[in-house]
Amino acid sequence: MENNMELNKKSISRQSVITTAILAVLSFLPFFPGFYRYITIAISALMLLLFFGDEFYLMIGVFMFFYEQLIFSAGNPAYRIFSYLLLIKVFFFQPKKIKLNVIFLPTFLIILLYCAFALINADVSVYVQQFLQRGQIPPSAFEINFRIVLTTIFDILFVYLIAHIVNGDTTLFEKICRIFIISAIISGLYGIFSGNTMEYFLGYSATGEIRVTRYRGTFPDPNYASFFYNMALFMLISLKNIFKNKYVRIILVFALYFLIIAAASITGFLCNLLALALYIIIKYKKKSPLILFVAAALISAIILSVIYIPPVRNLSIIKNIEIRIQNQYLEGDVSDSDALTSGRTRQWRLYWDYFKKQDSFKKAFGGNIVSTSNFDPYFAKNFKRMPHNAYLGFLLNFGVLGTIFIMGAWIIKNIMYFIRYKKEQNSALVAIILCNFIWFFYGAALDYFADWKFFFFYFL
Repeated sequence: MENNMELNKKSISRQSVITTAILAVLSFLPFFPGFYRYITIAISALMLLLFFGDEFYLMIGVFMFFYEQLIFSAGNPAYRIFSYLLLIKVFFFQPKKIKLNVIFLPTFLIILLYCAFALINADVSVYVQQFLQRGQIPPSAFEINFRIVLTTIFDILFVYLIAHIVNGDTTLFEKICRIFIISAIISGLYGIFSGNTMEYFLGYSATGEIRVTRYRGTFPDPNYASFFYNMALFMLISLKNIFKNKYVRIILVFALYFLIIAAASITGFLCNLLALALYIIIKYKKKSPLILFVAAALISAIILSVIYIPPVRNLSIIKNIEIRIQNQYLEGDVSDSDALTSGRTRQWRLYWDYFKKQDSFKKAFGGNIVSTSNFDPYFAKNFKRMPHNAYLGFLLNFGVLGTIFIMGAWIIKNIMYFIRYKKEQNSALVAIILCNFIWFFYGAALDYFADWKFFFFYFL
């Protein structure tokens, strides 16, 4: 027994050292982005050493942020190796961990049916053109769609299983949150030092051009970045044990707020304020009205300080927010909802009108191809962009019935979390509830299906 305990301690120590080494190697990426291939190989090799321990699951926190950067070559992300190995690990080495989450089983079945009857028959003319432009002979339409279907099912199964495993293990969840937070900081540094920004022209002023620069970390969109930074922030706020040193916690809180501000996402700011209010209400109950009042006063004081202290106001990241708010809300036409929502309401109207014009069958069961992995050329030609609304996407893809099951499962899950928290007073449940709220809020502004990174939080 003593020998087994010693071996277990050595194993835990070894796994922790390897995990730390992975984060250390990852921290080089923001400063040496050109060495991404070597960093990917090093992290993948270290990841293999974690395979038989629970720390292997922690890699999901890394790949959520570095899916596009940790690649061996274009179109070959290291995430694929991780996801394949994780399913092998679960099905062949830890089958006891396979417990189907009954609440989300209908969601998984709906997505399977969608893949089998809709996605498999999608228009792939865009993909064919891409092959031809590269001077390659395109595969058949069935082969292209079959690959997309397999990838979609695989990714959804992957997060469906891992989210349920994490839900049943508070210690594992807290470890993943710790890795997630550190990865968020490194992602933010990557955006700053590699110049991964979204810059756009808004017009002219007396002093010259008006431009806004938004930092997007390792993501293609600053709104995506703010989504994950907010997730990291409220994991940190809710789980005080994952970083026990209060000074480290304070530094991390400030760092994450800096990254949220640098993303200059209005959606991110609104979500942050509402999530903070929800946290106070859940955590402090009867004392929450007073704490909310004090928090509101403090936030107001910070905003006034930013406005009236020139050295702070003139900081580039603050200036970007000021320009966005001034251009979009203060000087814009308040009756123009499209301008106020950065063009989103126009997209919502276009897709909603299309949904209403469909026949009863398509309204009920969906079948449109509006996903991050495959976007129907009809919508690309006529609507230009995705809906920028996950719930409209659900209606178009899965119909009214599918959306009711998908969102109904999400509502039931969260009701159960609130009931559990009332009994257990577990801080991990607070973190999960807040993550679910952030997922729900951003759903009005982002497209989720079928991105595994967003669906992980749906299943969580």
